[in-house]
Formats: sequence, C-alpha cells, structure tokens
Amino acid sequence: MEFMKGMRKDRAGISTILVIAAVVIVVIAAAVAYIVLSADNEKEEVAPGTTMKYEVSMGGETLGMFEIHFIGQNADEYLIMEKEVEDASTTTAYRMSPKGGTPVKVTGTEELDTIDGKKTLQIQEFTQQVSGMTAQVKAYVDPSNGLPYKEEISLLGMSMTQILVGYELKWQTSYKESKSVGMTYDYVCKVEGLTLDAKIVCVADCVDDQYGVMYDFTAYGGGTTYFISDFPQGLPVDAEHKGGTTAITTIDGDISVELWEYVDPIDGTKLYFYIESDTHIIYRFVVDFSVAELVFDLTKKSA
Repeated sequence: MEFMKGMRKDRAGISTILVIAAVVIVVIAAAVAYIVLSADNEKEEVAPGTTMKYEVSMGGETLGMFEIHFIGQNADEYLIMEKEVEDASTTTAYRMSPKGGTPVKVTGTEELDTIDGKKTLQIQEFTQQVSGMTAQVKAYVDPSNGLPYKEEISLLGMSMTQILVGYELKWQTSYKESKSVGMTYDYVCKVEGLTLDAKIVCVADCVDDQYGVMYDFTAYGGGTTYFISDFPQGLPVDAEHKGGTTAITTIDGDISVELWEYVDPIDGTKLYFYIESDTHIIYRFVVDFSVAELVFDLTKKSA
C-alpha cells in the first residue's frame, strides 16, 4: 500500500548509495562496545547519548553527511536515529540494530590521519546484506574503544568512503529494561471486506525519559516504522493536539478522547490519534493518505 512507503521511512528519494552507507554505518556503530576495565573487570558498552558524524564520498566527490545518534535501547538492541544532510535538506530515520554488531575478520593494522591525530587502527573486514545485495566492507577501527574512523564499501562495482568527522561516546556498565519495553497494543482495520491487523509496541527505553515505539503493519506486508514518544502507549512526540474532546465506542466502552495529528515530513501522510488523556492509550488511529483513510481500532492492550 502506497501510504506505507512514508511510514516505513524507506527513503525512496534517497540514492541507493547513501542508503547503503547509512546501513553500514549503523552496523559498525552498534559494534562500538565492550571494553574490559582492568581495575574491576567490568564491561562497558556504548550507551544512549553516543553520536557519530560521517562524511560520505565516492570518486573524490562528497555525497552527503550522516549523523548516527544512539537514542534508546532494550536488552538486545539499540534504537538509532539517522540524520542525513544533503545540501540544505535533512532527512531523519530510525533503525533498530543488534548490540555487538556483526562478525568481522581482522586483517591487519594501518596508521591513518584522523580527527584525533595519527592513529594505528585495526583493519576489520566483513560483508553486509543491504536491500538483497552484498556489500564488502573494510573498516578502520580504534581497538581500544571500537570506534570506526573510516570505512571503505564496495558494491556492484561502486566504491565509497566514509570518514568520521565528529563524535561523542557515552558508556554504561549495566542496563535493565524498564517494564514498559514490550508493552503491546493490537489494532484492527476493516476495509473493503479485508481485515488489516496492526500493533503498537514499546521497543526501547530512550534518553530524556522517552520511549521508542514501533508501529507494526507486517501482518499484511505493510512494514514497520518507529517513533519517539513520551509514553509507552505510542503517541509520537511530534504529534499536535488539535483541541477538544469527543466520545467514541471502544473495547472499554464509551470513552472521551482527545484528537491529535501527526504529519509525515517526507510524504505528507497524516495520522490522527484518538487518545484517553489520563492513560495515554490510543483507542483509535486513522491513516489519511489523501485518497482514502484507514481506521484502526484497539482490540487488545497490554496488562
């Protein structure tokens, strides 16, 4: 369905090269982890608040800049925000990435000029699947903290380079998921004789006491998208309160709800949310993709 393109943030207007660059950066960045501290033998791993900024080039021409922000986590994954800067435009997307990254083969060392001066970096090589294609990656990594200063990527006869131009590392020795992670709300939309299932799932504890939430439409091939929310129930932080209240019939009876609106910054798709103000439960949300609307009603909620 066309409206799901914007919701999945598949970034159809961004070149394949830059999408590949973004995926590889996230894979490498998620592996920045696990330094054994000699004093107490505790392990540190990268923590939310970590940021990295890369310049992406091909054939000596700069294609754009990528910022990677670790903004949340659960026990097994990080929630990462990507910011792509091309000319005067900025595109933001969210991605979940496993902690620990991907297996690599260490093939040597090389001394390079970096933003932190000359460094002897470990060369790590691996392959990465991107949109059904296999990219060959050579990363130049500081072995003391796992920070990748440079990546060389080869795919379909193309070669690109990513150079670290800024970063801030945050570390943690322990993390325990909040009880909010895993909270799930099930929805159903009935349209033209079809029943479409959807879920809103809290998937991450985020910085500033916020949450990462996933809107899951995979039950019928619609993909997923992620938002940041002040509540595990899933209202996007960028949604706007439209004022007033109305009563709707829900699984909990007739409920007075507020109307909120979110507009997708990429394709203009609008989402309307009907929310009970005290519990923050979204009893109904509507996807408006200009030619039609899909109405999803809550059918089941987490205990």
